[in-house]
Amino acid sequence: MLRLLLPGLLLLSPRQDDCPRGLPEPVLKKAVFPTARFQLNKARREGFETAQLGGGTRLSVRNWGCETYTLTLRFEGQLGKVPADARAWYRQAAALLRQTAPGLDAAVHPAQAAAALTRAAARAAPALNQELDYGGTDIREYVVLEKARRVGSHGYDLAVTLSIGPL
Repeated sequence: MLRLLLPGLLLLSPRQDDCPRGLPEPVLKKAVFPTARFQLNKARREGFETAQLGGGTRLSVRNWGCETYTLTLRFEGQLGKVPADARAWYRQAAALLRQTAPGLDAAVHPAQAAAALTRAAARAAPALNQELDYGGTDIREYVVLEKARRVGSHGYDLAVTLSIGPL
């Protein structure tokens, strides 16, 4: 009897491939980022891409989420003057998103996210890990500046997450 019940229970159990969104696909346009490389981790439903921006900045994109469509963009590079406060980091993140936007083919809207970061920088001192809504009347869209730190005397490591959802 257990042999008959077990296959039926397996059919009723939730499966990982029941996600509203499919597996991640490349989001960096080859015309803009010709050296971009994409790797898919099917088991974790994550895609990873790397590319170079102008000025030697390295861009890493993590494409992930099930109930939400999420991209985490990590920028690593050198600046003549590294930002000293949260407002300056928000402005730097916005500038990097504007620079990256033409090369992204994704459901999120980096130009609108950059505008939200710029607005936050103009107001009272913004904080890291603060969700900033930037669009979507039916489905929420938001941006988060997750990490912003100085590396050495002129280097930086900055991570921005753009999300839309729940789907």
